Amino acid sequence: MKKIIIFFILSFSFLLFAQETRFIEVTGTANIEYPADQINWKVSIKKIEDTFSESKNDTEAALKELVEILNINGIDKNDIQISPLQQGRHYDHDGRSRIFSRKPRYANRICSRYSGRKYHYCTLSKSV
Repeated sequence: MKKIIIFFILSFSFLLFAQETRFIEVTGTANIEYPADQINWKVSIKKIEDTFSESKNDTEAALKELVEILNINGIDKNDIQISPLQQGRHYDHDGRSRIFSRKPRYANRICSRYSGRKYHYCTLSKSV
């Protein structure tokens, strides 16, 4: 009888310790950086002048300068996409309605590129 009582006491004592759950608590932060596998960029050139021809000439000059900078940095002209010239009337807004601007005409060109080669962009950002 003593052996049975001792057996039950020992069995219940093991069960008491078995119910205690262990856990690990960790606090902190982590940063993971991944290099970009593709880079897309778009440059919009918009010039506002008195006439369409002035705004077109200024836009074309700025676009030519941008293409030269891209060529210097190893990006071929055939690798970029240049949108057709867009022209229109320029309006200002006073919050509720649009107002005809002092310089009524604008010209706009958009230059964009997609690339998986990211090594050009460090030097390109310094040039532009």
